[in-house]
Amino acid sequence: MLCAKSLYALKVLRSHGMPTSAVHTVFQALVMTKLTYCSCAWYGFCTAKEQVRLESFLRRCKRSVYGVDNTPTVEELRAASDTKLFQLVVADPQHMLNSFLPLESTLTYNLRLRAHNMTPPDNHSDLDSCNFVTRVLYANCY
Repeated sequence: MLCAKSLYALKVLRSHGMPTSAVHTVFQALVMTKLTYCSCAWYGFCTAKEQVRLESFLRRCKRSVYGVDNTPTVEELRAASDTKLFQLVVADPQHMLNSFLPLESTLTYNLRLRAHNMTPPDNHSDLDSCNFVTRVLYANCY
């Protein structure tokens, strides 16, 4: 609903003669920030139907000339923000999420490189797989 109101505001700005590049900038500032705000926390709990709705909303924005053609998908934005936050958490031992990370693995196999050297946690429920820490630890494991 909030994003739809922002799209209406963009439509009004464009109808009053705002240049396309400025409309794109306002779109990034208003709509894309609302879509990606705290996506690390909430995206894992979205159902497939909700994820499709987010992607279709973004496609509709691209068709309406609010977003540029190279605007990433919601999944790409989420993956980038997950990776960025995970790197910050791993690099800073004082980060508040660092205490939720599992211990580092002591096994020394000569396997392919991973983004981390931590022991992946055992999943006990479906809610565990939606958790940010579990998602990033299992990301790109295949």
